[in-house]
Amino acid sequence: EMYRRIIFIGILPLVSNNCSTKASFGCLLSIFSVIYFSENKPYRVEFTNTIAHIAQIAILITFYAALTIETRTMTNFGLHGLHLGLFLVFVNLIVLILACWFKCKPCK
Repeated sequence: EMYRRIIFIGILPLVSNNCSTKASFGCLLSIFSVIYFSENKPYRVEFTNTIAHIAQIAILITFYAALTIETRTMTNFGLHGLHLGLFLVFVNLIVLILACWFKCKPCK
C-alpha cells in the first residue's frame, strides 16, 4: 500500500508535463492496482478487501475522467462538466458510505 501511494503521489506528477500523459499513466497504474487488490486481497478482513477493491475502481474511474477532460472527449459520450462532476462525486461517495456502514455495523 505504501509503495502504491508513493507512486501515485510522488512519481506520477513527475512523469510528464503533459496532463494527458499523466492521466494515461494514472489509468495504467490504476488498472494494475485494481488487479493487485483483486488477486492478492492484502487485508485480513474480507470486507476491507472489498472496500479497497472498490476504492481502486473509483481511482481508475477518476483518472479516466481526467483523461476524457484533457482530451476533450467528454462530448463524444454526451457528458458535460456538471454531469461528469456529479458522477465522480457519486462514485467516490460510494466508498465513503461503504466504509461508514462497515464501521457502524458492529454497533447494532
